[in-house]
Amino acid sequence: MQRVPQHLADGILLARLMGFRKGEVFALTVDQVDFQNRGVWLEASSTKANRAEFISAGTEAMEVLTRLVAQARGWKQLHLLTYQRGEKGKRLPVKNPKRAWQTAMKALGLQYRFHDTKASYVTAVAHVATAAVTQQLARHRSYETTKRYLRVADQAARNAVEAIPMKAIANAVASPSRKQESQTDGMAATKAPQEPGKEKALEPLGSKAFPLPSEMVGATGFEPATLRPPV
Repeated sequence: MQRVPQHLADGILLARLMGFRKGEVFALTVDQVDFQNRGVWLEASSTKANRAEFISAGTEAMEVLTRLVAQARGWKQLHLLTYQRGEKGKRLPVKNPKRAWQTAMKALGLQYRFHDTKASYVTAVAHVATAAVTQQLARHRSYETTKRYLRVADQAARNAVEAIPMKAIANAVASPSRKQESQTDGMAATKAPQEPGKEKALEPLGSKAFPLPSEMVGATGFEPATLRPPV
């Protein structure tokens, strides 16, 4: 099987870890990496929104960036991702990885776009973050765009819940652990008796202390009262 070019593999990895677009990741230079603030500065000319942006990097992403910066400096290159033209040719920045991407997809038997790496990043964020944080990290101007990724994450969560065997849950609820039983018994044994005169404050709704209109039902203290249905 044909090997995926290293510059393409590194570009895919960074896009998946930090949500870069294709044009952003392959244009990255050494001076854009901020080790103090742990992230990458993007110039306005390289972003879709045409505004300067700072992209935070997690631990794994910083490890990749550190390796690429050291590699670029060793090759005396400005760009993080470069390729070598021929076995002894000089290294050049990647202008468009379209050909390498198509070759890699064919070799792997897959059919994906490079932008799918960003979609994968945003969906992963949507699983663990709020809608506002997801939109911020995705760098979407419109919340409507972010909602598409949120729906995918929500559906995945629902599928996971539906896959849980309900019988196992029922057994777990019906059979408390010994630790739970001991804690419950201890609470019952140490519960102080009620002081005289305070019983009425603990009576439920619908008792003599808290009478309810006869036309209302369902008011147990744990659910809203609802009108009695017509006979």
